[in-house]
Amino acid sequence: NTSLHDQVATPNFLVGGMFIGKILGMLAKDGWSAATFWDVANGWSGAGDHGLLSKDHDGLDQFTPYPAYFAFYFYAQAFGDTLVEASSDDDSVVVHASRYSDGTLGLILINEGGNERGIRLDTPGRTPPGEANAWTLTGEALDSGRLALNGESTGREFGGPDPTQVPPRYLALDADVPLTLELPGHSMTALRVY
Repeated sequence: NTSLHDQVATPNFLVGGMFIGKILGMLAKDGWSAATFWDVANGWSGAGDHGLLSKDHDGLDQFTPYPAYFAFYFYAQAFGDTLVEASSDDDSVVVHASRYSDGTLGLILINEGGNERGIRLDTPGRTPPGEANAWTLTGEALDSGRLALNGESTGREFGGPDPTQVPPRYLALDADVPLTLELPGHSMTALRVY
């Protein structure tokens, strides 16, 4: 079983986005107020690209989002003002949680394992019923450059669709049913619970 840390040298692959998502949550937990990412768009060199967006990559539109871009996008969509203590009893699932000033709950969930995980979220303080928006990033494998966001893909060898053009999945929440979610194997999910 290969960990994210073992494959971090592949920034244009799904594992790179998952790793950045994990690191952003760790930085927030550790109290960092700022961190710098290497480059926004520095160009493809044949061996890869360390940017968030493609530049001069044959076969891709300029500024196609690479995996790490989605980590930042997910935090912008679903990470609030205040950190909330969160943990997982599944070693394959990493969770980073936050709350917005209006009480909305924001979660980043990373399934490092290759198998789908059904999870139940115990969310003290949530006033059901409610609703949630979800965004899930997947690939064919950890070392896949071809990404899908909520099942939508460009079909190209690297990168994913423009996330502003892919609507979040809407989830209606029932007062009498725990909040549950299926996390695909090797995936990152942003969840905003209203």
